[in-house]
Amino acid sequence: MYKTQKIINSFDNKDVVIKQTLKENSETNIIIYAGVKGIKKVINVNFIHKPNSKLNILVNCIALKQGEISININNSVNKDIKNCVINQEVNGVVLDDTSSIKVLPTMKIANKQVIANHSINIGTVDQEKVFYLLTKGMSKVQAIKTLIDNMFDKADQKQLAKALS
Repeated sequence: MYKTQKIINSFDNKDVVIKQTLKENSETNIIIYAGVKGIKKVINVNFIHKPNSKLNILVNCIALKQGEISININNSVNKDIKNCVINQEVNGVVLDDTSSIKVLPTMKIANKQVIANHSINIGTVDQEKVFYLLTKGMSKVQAIKTLIDNMFDKADQKQLAKALS
């Protein structure tokens, strides 16, 4: 089986565009990290599947101070394509009331021999986790930063810090 992994760090004002036809008998793992502060960002991801292809896509993003992220994930499986697996997950944190994260997952699947899953988790920083870290002696700012850093564990930490400063 042909395997690929790609990690994309997108903490600038450039949009992310991925268009890919997956190879037959392949496994593709993609992680996209995105953060915006006061700007708009669009993430467009389009995949066309071949037989026996597996796709795992994870998007972790954060928006603050009027930052807006629009995420469109499209997967297409034609009726003659069998044994595909699609897993897509989007996690987003909105740090204030002026920011937003919008997600549109689209799966065009014309074959019943496909396993397709998607999940979207958008919200604010979990206050119970912040409280727990406060009980361990962290300040509120340190606790929030720790939780965000954990979400972006494999991201380029310098780019993340620069984008959010």
